[in-house]
Amino acid sequence: MNKTTSILIILTAFLLAGCSKNDDLEMDNIKMSTVLSIMVKDGKAGMTTLVNDNYNVNTEYLIDNTKTDAQALQAFMPKGSFYRTTIDNYYLASTLYKNNEGTIVEYKFPRIYSFEPGNQFIYFKNGERFAMDTLALGYFHSVDAAENEVFAGFFGTREIYINGSYLLPAKAFYREGTGKITVLPMPDKNLNFNGVSCVHRSGNNIYVGGLMDFPMYWKNKEIVQLNEKYGEVNQIFTVGNDVYAVGFYNKANSKTTGHTACYWKNGLLTELEDNAVGYSIFIDGNDIYVGGAVGRFDAEYKACYWKNGKRVLLPV
Repeated sequence: MNKTTSILIILTAFLLAGCSKNDDLEMDNIKMSTVLSIMVKDGKAGMTTLVNDNYNVNTEYLIDNTKTDAQALQAFMPKGSFYRTTIDNYYLASTLYKNNEGTIVEYKFPRIYSFEPGNQFIYFKNGERFAMDTLALGYFHSVDAAENEVFAGFFGTREIYINGSYLLPAKAFYREGTGKITVLPMPDKNLNFNGVSCVHRSGNNIYVGGLMDFPMYWKNKEIVQLNEKYGEVNQIFTVGNDVYAVGFYNKANSKTTGHTACYWKNGLLTELEDNAVGYSIFIDGNDIYVGGAVGRFDAEYKACYWKNGKRVLLPV
């Protein structure tokens, strides 16, 4: 895989950690897109999408399939909801919350990992820089700020290769506000930990999506494995005692092509479509909305969402 292409597609998407392009694919004139976040109010869907147009990567905003801007989407957002964006020119990815009180709060997290001491365990909240007082290596990656803040991230180790060294994720964690860090156990058979994808608080329970060789998440410190084959959990959403985890798995156990978009409700699988991926989910009464993309591999993705399993392609 071409390193520049990998950084552009994977890091800008912030969440495609396990995906790569087909090595035989000609990458000129690339046009790909995917839904990063979805929310619903008054029967209308609001979304953010990542759009990669010939390596010009940006975030687009939609309400009810019509393009709009960030301010309009923020006004539309239900309380307690959030949206995610792709990385900016400083390699920071944003998560913007409208908390349960209706206040807009924006968080930014680094998406290029270095060994510089000043870059470890930092995030920005409404433009103000925060850092954890530690000499350890690692990064914050995600936040749930609907009510009380909870962050998720990973501790890392330095790995040395022929062409240099890089930071390798080693242990997942969550932290409630500025309090104590809770380190999460690794699965016994884990061979490939790529970090975390999301964090969600529901009452006294904290859920963290892990990027492993299989779709999984932690409930507090308990490992919940959803499938044996390769896949990812990209967002977790709860309604009462029901836990929804959205993402994909691969029937052929491939890490590159032919994923199946799906979600799990309390561990029970619902497939949406082959050659597709899911990244975001929102439950509105009896309706289940899943945002994602269709395509055999990431460079081919086209943004869409599913409402109760019926796919809607988006104008991006």
